Amino acid sequence: MISSSNIYTVKTLLVIIIILGITSATYVFFMFVDNQTEITDTNLHLSDNQKRVQANVERAIERFNEKIDTEINLEDMAYFAGNEEPFVFIIHYKKLWLLAHPNPDLIQSQDYALLMADKPFEVIIDELDKNQHIWIYFDELNPDTGKIEKKHVWLKKHFGYVFGSGYFVNGNNK
Repeated sequence: MISSSNIYTVKTLLVIIIILGITSATYVFFMFVDNQTEITDTNLHLSDNQKRVQANVERAIERFNEKIDTEINLEDMAYFAGNEEPFVFIIHYKKLWLLAHPNPDLIQSQDYALLMADKPFEVIIDELDKNQHIWIYFDELNPDTGKIEKKHVWLKKHFGYVFGSGYFVNGNNK
């Protein structure tokens, strides 16, 4: 026979389990909402230039993914990069060979700008390995002003390549 104290204990445990369940569900819900807010807030803090650079890189990767099952050559790389401004460049991951760039004279040469970035090349590679994307800065000749200026560059690793695009911090986006 079940005693009344056992029934009381079972009822108490059920109430505690229900309360813990509601509390946990509420916590999970608010953590989800908070994380979504954080993601939205992060995107809201991106400048128009940063959003445009990231969008161009994503379009280049989409074009790349359309042909992923075929043999890829240098002409394909130029197609993947597209011609939207700010331009997209593509480099071979870890070798730094430019495979797509608006200046055809630079194709199949080493991208020295990345070696002059605000982070050592090894750190850039490590961060790309961990995060698949990274923002960096380096100084480059701005064709609009004829001056060496700081360029903010978005890099994204994808299938052994690094897709990148950037803008000059002063606002000129070539």
